[in-house]
Amino acid sequence: MAISVSNDSRAYGAGVVQDTDGLGPALPPQPQSIGTPLTGFSPQDLYVGSSGGKPKVVLAQVSPPSGNNVKSSFKDPDYASGANYVLNSPMYSKASPAVQAKVQNDLSTLERSPSYAAASGKMKEMLPKIVGSMSLSGASNPGNKVMNNTVDQVLSGRVTLNLYDQAPNNNPNDPLNASGYTSDSQNIHVNINPQVKNPLFGTIAHETNHALNGDASVLGDSDRFLAEYRAHLASERASGGEPQSPQAQAALQSRVLKMVQSRYPEYPALYNSKSDPSFNAAVDGLNKDLAAGKPVDPEQLRQLYQTAYGSSASSYVSKQQNTDNSK
Repeated sequence: MAISVSNDSRAYGAGVVQDTDGLGPALPPQPQSIGTPLTGFSPQDLYVGSSGGKPKVVLAQVSPPSGNNVKSSFKDPDYASGANYVLNSPMYSKASPAVQAKVQNDLSTLERSPSYAAASGKMKEMLPKIVGSMSLSGASNPGNKVMNNTVDQVLSGRVTLNLYDQAPNNNPNDPLNASGYTSDSQNIHVNINPQVKNPLFGTIAHETNHALNGDASVLGDSDRFLAEYRAHLASERASGGEPQSPQAQAALQSRVLKMVQSRYPEYPALYNSKSDPSFNAAVDGLNKDLAAGKPVDPEQLRQLYQTAYGSSASSYVSKQQNTDNSK
């Protein structure tokens, strides 16, 4: 079964160690409820993706706070401003005491994290806005494993979240010309520029997944196809919720597969060249199962790789993958 290519564009930087991809258009929301969404960050703060021009998941309803009825005790005024933005949100005020305590604790931990130590300028305010909102969204939706695990990885210092602001340009060799990238196994870089039309929380989850799995292969390498399938699924699970039924899982995975194929024309080219029969066999198995409505998570795809490549499987394929950004 040939891999098809759509006309979607993507941004990536040549020569960068890890990932500089655009995550593509947001997928339609899953049928299951993922809890009460946050609402109200301005486009300058967060972009949450859309389907047919409609918001996919509204991630924050934090109109700039009126009255600052809740004030944090953080010493850095920029950090306190970002934290207050979350602590004065309607969703926070409606949250249970347990959720509120979790968010306050996470904000306190974030202030001592490598991510905050690396922040400068306006990013000192943006970091607690973004991670605090992720914490609030995750704590309000405990079933969203990828969202909550991603927050934990940033708070623990296992992953350092570096924010930057650069409008997209037409230079494919510019690593900043993307929604995000991963420079090594600890540092992820996420673009908060409002012209980047990708779900921000999903981008953070995506790059975290690359960092945790040590995805250092180059685009066009068959191992990288496995990495992108896994990281794109992590992104969609974080920003769109966890599909519960096998049918919903297979539907999400099918859409993510098409997204990866369209974002990276190297893989349709590799498949159609027939130069790597083992890659083709693994992709055929993936397509066959998904077409039958059978879910194929990234770990199952890795096992398809192992079967197809046999003793020639790379060391990357031979190790179990971190699919949900867990510790």
